[in-house]
Amino acid sequence: MHPVPPERPVVSVTGLVRHPAQVEVAEHRRGSVAREERSRVLPGWVWRRIWRLGLPGAREQYRRADLTREART
Repeated sequence: MHPVPPERPVVSVTGLVRHPAQVEVAEHRRGSVAREERSRVLPGWVWRRIWRLGLPGAREQYRRADLTREART
């Protein structure tokens, strides 16, 4: 399989249009997983819970920064 430029769709033999994302295959040590981050320390479901717990704090920091930026202008 050869890489296809992202601006050109691939047309199959039957005439159905398939987008390049459906045909791209990336090599991965645990299967054909493209650009997916994997941890050697914790499984993904643990990281998702950790990030979910930290998300409200990050949103609050962005909100405060936005308010202080608006107050300066």
